[in-house]
Amino acid sequence: AFDFLLKPYKKEELDNIITRLRESRHTSTQNNFEQSLRRLLDENTKFCLQTMTDLLFLRYSEILFFQYNEGCRCWEVMLTTGKRYRLRTNVKSKDILNFSHDFLRVNVSCIINVEYLASIENSSLRCILYPPFEDIEIVASRRYYSKIKDTLEML
Repeated sequence: AFDFLLKPYKKEELDNIITRLRESRHTSTQNNFEQSLRRLLDENTKFCLQTMTDLLFLRYSEILFFQYNEGCRCWEVMLTTGKRYRLRTNVKSKDILNFSHDFLRVNVSCIINVEYLASIENSSLRCILYPPFEDIEIVASRRYYSKIKDTLEML
């Protein structure tokens, strides 16, 4: 919330609040996680990803998937190199999904980079990744499988 109005409000009060909000957005130097990544994210542009222990400089294509770690109560990023990093605890799934339309949730605890998804088996809902990642076990849930079919173009 930026401000509030008590009813009945006057039009000039609302106008003042809107003006202050616009000014604060133009002068604000604080960027939240989602805004920073949206602006910087491009396949060839590096962006910063703050983890629990490191500040990673990555390209979008270096991210294989994100997985929620119940024990640590935080999301982890799995890179195509096989390295796994814990993200800050304030990072939510919606932040990750807003990186790009290519990040797709396949179950409650896994968000995958669809560029590496080759197929999903109809019966088992097993996600098959492109080589060399085909041995990684990820299973889509029925709920998210339906959403995936609705989201992606199908022939």
